[in-house]
Amino acid sequence: MPMKALKNKERIYIMKLKSRGQASIETIFMFGFLAVLATLLYVNSSQILKSNLESDKITNQIDGLNNAIKSIEAMPENSFKIIEFSLPNTTKSFLIQGKKLVLSLETDNNNQNDYVISAKNNFQGSLPQESGIYYLLIQLNDNKSISISNDILLNPSFASKTVKTNSSSRNYLHLINPLTSSKSISSCTATGAIANLIVLENFSQEISGQSINQIDYNIVVASAQAKGTYLGNIDCNASDASTTSVIEIKVI
Repeated sequence: MPMKALKNKERIYIMKLKSRGQASIETIFMFGFLAVLATLLYVNSSQILKSNLESDKITNQIDGLNNAIKSIEAMPENSFKIIEFSLPNTTKSFLIQGKKLVLSLETDNNNQNDYVISAKNNFQGSLPQESGIYYLLIQLNDNKSISISNDILLNPSFASKTVKTNSSSRNYLHLINPLTSSKSISSCTATGAIANLIVLENFSQEISGQSINQIDYNIVVASAQAKGTYLGNIDCNASDASTTSVIEIKVI
């Protein structure tokens, strides 16, 4: 075979090899591109799903709070409810604005979503501002306004109150059916230096995913009461458990 024909065949073979090599490289790049694209789509869809789940969770909580407020408005004065409420880490503010509660959340693009709950009358009290799980106490006042507060201690081991002489104030303890008990509280007793300053009242029960007992206690301070700090216990009992809260009363 002529030398020139051989060289031409070799050249053609080398070109075929180069063509196959180029095709292999292009295939590798194509698969790499598709893999990156699939990863980006997966991450994006996961973020969207997570965002939708968070949005649904917040909406459900807002609906629960709104239903609790509507329920309270239909109850007799001084009725109350306790609900569990979780603020997400995107919370910018949770404010009382007259007859409205406004929860503002920051979105991914640095915008803001507002969730608004309206009532017939004004709200009073304070709301949590940091992310976390809270127990909100919602109560219908004598003037039909609604008090709302997260100042709730569940199974508190210690509580401190400051009161003036010649005054009385209504206070609460909130006890999950004491400790591990599945029974309602049957009795509570004030002991120690606070015994003569506290009048225990209701042991009412409220359900909020778990049984919670509200212990009402009035602190009654006569004008002749000496100023100072008084320390004692409130002991509560159920048929199969008990709990003790240390109460400090500062008379000023």
